[in-house]
Amino acid sequence: MPSVTIREARPDELVAIAEIERAAGKLFDDWRDRVALDDGEPTPLPLHEEARARGDLFVAVGEGDAPVGLAFLGTLDGEGHLWELDVHPDHGRKGIGRALLAFVIETMRARGHPGVTLTTFREIPWNRPFYESAGFVVVEPDGPGMRGTIAKEESLGLDFSQRCAMRRVL
Repeated sequence: MPSVTIREARPDELVAIAEIERAAGKLFDDWRDRVALDDGEPTPLPLHEEARARGDLFVAVGEGDAPVGLAFLGTLDGEGHLWELDVHPDHGRKGIGRALLAFVIETMRARGHPGVTLTTFREIPWNRPFYESAGFVVVEPDGPGMRGTIAKEESLGLDFSQRCAMRRVL
């Protein structure tokens, strides 16, 4: 297990969280043309502020209590939903993403959700296969919230034929 602690994000960490997103987004640079990926800009600050205020924004912190990863949670169609999970590339391949995902699953279970959903890229090796290894399966996007999420992603230029909805039963 990695030597990180996962806790709720603090207001003074929102800029660091945006930097983690930006750095993690650079991992997609070689895939942008193939999957019609946007420019990798981080989540708008007001959305992270709202998530933090709700208790839905978590960070993995390493040495010196500095954030090295994040999980942005919510609900969608009556289930827990993982909006985003990122680890700064300088701290990648150390099990931090897996620790964050295990934390998300346990948090959603403790909140009484029947499952956790997300959307991700089908073919990028550290996306769908990573979630499948944690018990998520590809599902048809059948709820209004998930269909709305996919419509929003498409309005931002993402091609849903390159993406998938996934769910893990809790």
